[in-house]
Amino acid sequence: MKIKMENCPIPILWLDTNVVIDMTKYRENVELNDLQRDRVSKLIDVIYQKTRSGKLLYVEGDQDEEINSLNSEAHKTQSFLSMGIKFQYRKAIHDEQLYAFMDAYINKQDTVILDYRDAFYSDPVEEVRDRNSGPLNGLIISVHGEVTEKEIRERTNRKQVILEQFNELRQILVASGVTYEQQLQKEYTGIIQACRAVMDKISDKVGNGLMITTEDIDQLSIITELGAMWGQLSGSAEGLVDFLKSDCYKEIPHIDIGCRLLAKIVTSITPVVSGDSMDVNHISTVLPYSDIVVTDRKMKNRIVQLGIDKKYTTKVLCLNDIDEILIELERL
Repeated sequence: MKIKMENCPIPILWLDTNVVIDMTKYRENVELNDLQRDRVSKLIDVIYQKTRSGKLLYVEGDQDEEINSLNSEAHKTQSFLSMGIKFQYRKAIHDEQLYAFMDAYINKQDTVILDYRDAFYSDPVEEVRDRNSGPLNGLIISVHGEVTEKEIRERTNRKQVILEQFNELRQILVASGVTYEQQLQKEYTGIIQACRAVMDKISDKVGNGLMITTEDIDQLSIITELGAMWGQLSGSAEGLVDFLKSDCYKEIPHIDIGCRLLAKIVTSITPVVSGDSMDVNHISTVLPYSDIVVTDRKMKNRIVQLGIDKKYTTKVLCLNDIDEILIELERL
């Protein structure tokens, strides 16, 4: 399956959440070391200049859930630099890709066209033009909800549980000698395994007269949504599992990138760190639509080692590469 990307005419930049936090600390005069302050001050300046001149789109992702302290301030930083331009929520982007690849598989097409506009609520080029010179005249429209202490505690607990689960899995796989390629094939079939597990769990509960929980219903909705999309396109319930096992499914960008990165992380001798799983979620979603992605050093190295940056023609850098980042942005 070939992918033809309809790229945005204005280069798109996405920044890792930790970079956003550092920029926010700089803007709020929160303590940073001299090297960090120098890096982020230069980065803020060049992003501001290039976005206001219409030569760059700095685009927000759905990163609020990762920012606990300075949440409101970080949102202001992103809105200020992005001019309110945001990617759609991850699930919406994933569903757009899934629909396109299902359609290609059913109709036996060998090429899938992915348009950058599908990742946005509206065409970001038109939004920037309106905000720079149109009727909005510089107005930035952005919505942000405050985060409660309870939500922060729940987020922290969830992240810790996920981190422990990933490290436990990594230790088992490394001790068992599971290779990256072996784990990659398991990651590709993860959705099938998850669907079977959910159906077995619900059937067991129904058979034993146990209560179906909200979590069960949420998990079941993933299966029903898949079936509904497939039925809408094919007119039949048959063939969905074959699609989920196919090479076409594996080429869906967020599946391709996410599975490869997860397989790399859980078969590495290096422990999983907090934020790795969420970074995979973000990067697998935004990287195909971005010209420049700035992430942390370890994630950058994984992406480059796996050739993901070359496959999607995305420049992937980390904040240690600040000189290269500035050169890339200045030449726009």
